[in-house]
Amino acid sequence: SVVEITYDKIQKEQCCADCGYKEITKILVCHHLVPGTVRQRSGRAGRTMSPRNAKNLTDMYAELAKCVWLCYNCHAKRHYNRETGKIEWHNVNLR
Repeated sequence: SVVEITYDKIQKEQCCADCGYKEITKILVCHHLVPGTVRQRSGRAGRTMSPRNAKNLTDMYAELAKCVWLCYNCHAKRHYNRETGKIEWHNVNLR
C-alpha cells in the first residue's frame, strides 16, 4: 500500500533518537511519546496503532508526529524505565 511504501522510505532515513544507531534502519521502531491511536481487539485491551498500519497517509503522518524512532534495545529501555519509574540520562525529557 502507499502507506507502507511511504513508511518504509521514511524509516530508511532515520536513526535511533537515543543512541544514534542507523546501520540497519529496518529494525528501528516508532515509540509513542504521547498516547497514540488505540486499536481495540476483541476480548483484549487496546493496543497503540503503529503508523505503518494506518489507513491513509494523513493518519500515518499524524501517528508519526507522536513518535520517535528507536532501536530495539533503546525501545525496551524506554518501556522498562516507564514501568519502573527509572530515568536514564538519554530520556529524561523524552519519556
